Amino acid sequence: MSVPSRNVSLVIFESSTSAFLVLSAFLGNSLLLAALYKKPRLKSSTVLFIAALAVTDLLNACIPGLLFFSSLAVGKLPFGKFGCQISGFFLHFLTYASMSTMTLTAINRFFCVLKPRVYKCAFTHQRSVIYIASLWMFVAVVVIIPIAAEWSTFSFNPMMASCAMKFAKPDLEFGYTTFIVFVFVVVCFSITTFCYLSVSQRIQQHNANVIVSLSTQEIRLTRALFVLVFTFAALWIPVFFAIVLMRLVFRASFPRGVALLVPYLISLSSALNPWIYGVMSPAVRDKMKKSLCKSSSVAISSEKTNEIIVLRAWESGTENSARNIPNMVP
Repeated sequence: MSVPSRNVSLVIFESSTSAFLVLSAFLGNSLLLAALYKKPRLKSSTVLFIAALAVTDLLNACIPGLLFFSSLAVGKLPFGKFGCQISGFFLHFLTYASMSTMTLTAINRFFCVLKPRVYKCAFTHQRSVIYIASLWMFVAVVVIIPIAAEWSTFSFNPMMASCAMKFAKPDLEFGYTTFIVFVFVVVCFSITTFCYLSVSQRIQQHNANVIVSLSTQEIRLTRALFVLVFTFAALWIPVFFAIVLMRLVFRASFPRGVALLVPYLISLSSALNPWIYGVMSPAVRDKMKKSLCKSSSVAISSEKTNEIIVLRAWESGTENSARNIPNMVP
């Protein structure tokens, strides 16, 4: 199936903007993960949850994001039916995993700030890994059940330029969409909002010197996550609103602008998340800068080494050695 016909300027605009978002998400989340796990590591269960969010954003850029960009660029499904199945699964899985992991991160912050004794016991590194793994397994089951039961299939949606679920019957689509919205929007955002409002109130008390038990690092981390959640909500609530409109209201006659809103906002969220956290967390920001500077210095050092070896080879009259320089320096 092909994307609706577009003029050249629109093709260039859609391809370039989608490519920019995919590259930004890939670069930003790669740097964030490198910063979080660079020695000495930033050891915290919260950091583990942030790393999990970065992994979902990175995978979103590499799989559904790549198909989205390629479809807009070539005007049709570029990877075949099998590629569409893989992209469709990850589009849904990563969407729901991001929502639920964000909620788990909010619960983590709630116990860290308000219930520190329970936090130390409940959110050890091992238990945090179990929480994330269990949550992602649940999300995977939620995505696989409609496919395994043959209620729906993953098919290319030309209006979205992405692969998504296509249900066989309207009542099945209504029931599944209602379940997804209730669990991953209503419940997740309600828990997240409650947790961060409670944490925000405690931080305000700290600023008013009512209590002095919070460290500066914890306050900065919580504020960074609060901004992250606010941005997340601002982008993802329209995504689910557009999905509801497409599946339950417009159905086959939905406007292309509404359909494209979904993959664009998902890609934008994946691109913004690592930079928000990197900017607001000094420790992570410094490590991200060091990673960039180190990469640049290694490249410059390699170029200078090549130049020196070439000059010495020519000065000594060993022209043949100079020709073999690319094989000498990795």
